[in-house]
Amino acid sequence: TVTFEDKRKENFDKGQAELERRRKALLDIQRKEQEERERKEKEEMEKRERIRLEQERRRQQELEKQLQKQREVEQEKEEQRKRAQEQRDAAR
Repeated sequence: TVTFEDKRKENFDKGQAELERRRKALLDIQRKEQEERERKEKEEMEKRERIRLEQERRRQQELEKQLQKQREVEQEKEEQRKRAQEQRDAAR
């Protein structure tokens, strides 16, 4: 026969099993939330890095453009100086 103690123990064990099931479910939810946070943080970091690299690339392009323009201006000045010198030499 089933005693009161047996019933109480069975009830207690069922309660413990339910608590354990809920605890595991909660841990699983927390783990998934943590993984999602980490995934989003990683995506955000990668996005910021892409933006930073793109800005750096544009700055580099702009600098190259300015340097090229400066070289062209210097070259034009040098050609003008040579022409002026040739004209002075021809005038002698």
